Amino acid sequence: MAQLLEADLPSLDPSNIEERVRAATILFRKHKSSLEDRKHALRDLADVLEYLRPEMRSVLSSKDESDLFNIANNFAVRHHNDKQKTSYDTAIWCSWMFYFYLATIHACVQILEKRKKP
Repeated sequence: MAQLLEADLPSLDPSNIEERVRAATILFRKHKSSLEDRKHALRDLADVLEYLRPEMRSVLSSKDESDLFNIANNFAVRHHNDKQKTSYDTAIWCSWMFYFYLATIHACVQILEKRKKP
């Protein structure tokens, strides 16, 4: 995971992708980060995925894309209502999803950047 946390993203859109991913990573990894800090960092990565969503459609299948946002929208990441799925160990689940979303952002951005090169 250390390599993923330290890996640079291609400069596709610094203020909307790279800076937000960097800030989410810092928040998630900070010493004594609270569960709320970690959930906030996860939510920030979900927001980056939302920003990338129009272009991601050319990288991921529609089912994979749908699954990414099902997690963000129905597992108490971006919404707070009684329909959210919450019957899991939040600390473990939050770490898992943070790294999953971070890896997904890296993969999508790298593919999009590669496609833009002549």
